[in-house]
Amino acid sequence: MPRAPELRKAALAYLMAARIAHMRLFQAVEIADAAAAQAFKSWLIEEVFFRLAALSMEPHRAPPSATGCLCFRAG
Repeated sequence: MPRAPELRKAALAYLMAARIAHMRLFQAVEIADAAAAQAFKSWLIEEVFFRLAALSMEPHRAPPSATGCLCFRAG
């Protein structure tokens, strides 16, 4: 049967290993979170840019007239 000091040393070694593993996991999650946030920002900027570009390519239309037809605005 192991003695108390040996058990204490083994428990301390286990706790230290668990703490190191937890810190590494936490760091990995932080890095992944930052990468995901950056990727989302890049995608959002690109999406907004392309949608604005697409809108600027469309012809400007006047509101429907009394007859219901759409007329191109001069400009």
